[in-house]
Amino acid sequence: NEKNADYRLRALWTKHIIQAIEEAELLTLLKDRDSYVRSWAVQFLVEDKNPSQLAIQAMNQLAKKEESPVVRLYLAGALQRMQQEDRWEIAEALLQYSQDVDDPNIPLMLWFAIEPLVAENSKEALALARKSKLPSITQKLARRLVDANELEVLVNVLAQKSTAQVPLLEGMLAGLEGR
Repeated sequence: NEKNADYRLRALWTKHIIQAIEEAELLTLLKDRDSYVRSWAVQFLVEDKNPSQLAIQAMNQLAKKEESPVVRLYLAGALQRMQQEDRWEIAEALLQYSQDVDDPNIPLMLWFAIEPLVAENSKEALALARKSKLPSITQKLARRLVDANELEVLVNVLAQKSTAQVPLLEGMLAGLEGR
């Protein structure tokens, strides 16, 4: 209940180290007023690489409305510590923040989390690319689809008009160069 965020963070870290913090308390901290407390709550929820469905749902809700780039970075990093099937919805929510276009870390962390999913589920990856407000991710998705020999699927999506057409074409070009 301390007003000073530094003290609250130290208390959170201490409770985590001595294993005196429950998931329910961490879920409550996802709604904390301080972005760093929310960030560390995300970190601790995924630390064992096996977050509960309740935690995943809570992080998904957080990803849809989070204003702090610090928390969005932690959420993007958390994706790599989740089962692959649990990553899509949170990644989709995080790809809606156009203000992260110039961030040096968030787009890369998102890419590291979704890259392993692309070849296995090209349709979902293309849906993600079309909704993304981060052109660098859209380009990387298209390039990865070319590498996965999903060129026909990519061309079919390009035939449909969308705002993602230019980044998809740029990614496709990058994937086809040198072939």
